[in-house]
Amino acid sequence: MQNRRIGRVLLSLSGFCTGFLPVLADFNAEHTFSAGWSPHARFHGSATVIGQMAWAAIALWLLWSPATRQHKLSFLFATFVPLVYWGAFFPAMLVPTVALEDQGKEIPHLFGVPSNVYIFMLVITIALLGYWFSQRDRTSSNQL
Repeated sequence: MQNRRIGRVLLSLSGFCTGFLPVLADFNAEHTFSAGWSPHARFHGSATVIGQMAWAAIALWLLWSPATRQHKLSFLFATFVPLVYWGAFFPAMLVPTVALEDQGKEIPHLFGVPSNVYIFMLVITIALLGYWFSQRDRTSSNQL
């Protein structure tokens, strides 16, 4: 029982980070509201952040709603939301002409790697740990 609670809390933390860190990072004058972005690019930036907030809110609801909080699929969904969102940043780094930093506005680096990459990895790790904990005392395929 305690493992499930730890898992739920860790998944909630990763879900909260997934839903709200993009708002802090992207809804500002340097990103979505930048004069250098076209209106269509602003649309895509806004749709991505708003959509991600919705996915994270659904994951949090599934984790804590009395109707769904004990179901294995709630934990799976709450794990996949951050994995898909933050995990997509890694192949995105391979797309030609993209950058992890805005030109002239470099972020801190650790061992030569931009610090935001560590944030991606941390949220993914928290989600995976949350799922692992949530499954430790599972007694049936559907109940936790």
